[in-house]
Amino acid sequence: MPNNTYNTSGKVDAVNNLFDFLSDDDVRIIACYILLINDKLFNFFDSISGDKDEKDKGKKFKKLHDTCMDISKDVHALATAVNLFDKCVEFVRNNIPIVYVKGGGTREYDTEPKTYLKEDVILLHGLVFMCKVMFPIFGRILYGL
Repeated sequence: MPNNTYNTSGKVDAVNNLFDFLSDDDVRIIACYILLINDKLFNFFDSISGDKDEKDKGKKFKKLHDTCMDISKDVHALATAVNLFDKCVEFVRNNIPIVYVKGGGTREYDTEPKTYLKEDVILLHGLVFMCKVMFPIFGRILYGL
């Protein structure tokens, strides 16, 4: 059973609690990477704004490709630097109550590919929290589009 030491009733509280759960060094590393990636995105969108020339579409797509490749390396480095996914899963495992139907996966209408067992749900929640950490990056991309 989860320790449930955090208030997980609010939508934002759970994400804030994840940051409380992480070490100060981890939070600093995450913040630095998010600022770095945000700066790269700002520079990319700034570089293509106002370009209305049809001839430059190929150049824009090349810039977009290069920027996406560069940022994907940064996102991977961020996730690796703090072991983000495993820490998100650990946070979920210890602090988020997981509702699980007793006997799930064993009933006649359950099939292995269609049944999420408790561990699957914990991993999915870990991924959700990891995405929430990355949301400032997603938000900047959406804003720039």
